[in-house]
Amino acid sequence: MARFLCYTLVSIFFFGQYVVASQYVDEPTGCYASEKFPCAIRALGVSLSIVQKNYAFKLKKDSNLIFYGKNQARLLDGAVWVVQGEALKLQTTHIQVSGRGDYWVEKFNSERTLVRNLNADIQILAGGKNHEVLPVGFENWFGGLQSDQNLAKGIVRPIEKGYFLSLWNQTAQLSKKNTIQKIGFYRQLWDKNIEGSSQLYREIVQRKLASVELKEKQRVKQEQKNKEERESLRQVFRSRLFER
Repeated sequence: MARFLCYTLVSIFFFGQYVVASQYVDEPTGCYASEKFPCAIRALGVSLSIVQKNYAFKLKKDSNLIFYGKNQARLLDGAVWVVQGEALKLQTTHIQVSGRGDYWVEKFNSERTLVRNLNADIQILAGGKNHEVLPVGFENWFGGLQSDQNLAKGIVRPIEKGYFLSLWNQTAQLSKKNTIQKIGFYRQLWDKNIEGSSQLYREIVQRKLASVELKEKQRVKQEQKNKEERESLRQVFRSRLFER
């Protein structure tokens, strides 16, 4: 990525709405304020808050993101808490996330992305074709393409509340009162939804385990087939040798 050059510590007018800005840098210089795309942004302060007409999000410190248009962005690394993302299409290497409500997207490396559904009607487009299911209160990771051209992904599981809410609080930067209220709301909502989604969760886990088991059986079967073919070839070579 090109080197970031422009620094600011003030609020600016961006995309027709005010950006509540912490310290940040952009490249090309000034693209953030002048709405020139593509525009790369790096959050240098505690977090960078962007409020638009149809969406709002906070970019975690040291995270890098590129805007390709007013409503389209790509997270290169770091994390984004989307407070309201109805119009926003957020991409990473292999997935696109959008939805009404709030969710968390975290890019760990060149291949793996973690998505947490905090309270959203979320849509995850994986590999350009498959829509993934992720209920409120759950998380899952998505990786690169496998040898069978399917996208690597984990097993949908409940959000680890203690760890994540501490991480979220560092980025949210709300008042003490609002933080307590929001955390209490999340905990109650997730517990209720996880209990209600327990059957779905079990079915997802069972399907994933069945898929892993099937792939293992196919691998063992292929190895056995390869072994038999190698043995058959050895027998042919031995026969030819003795015929001489």
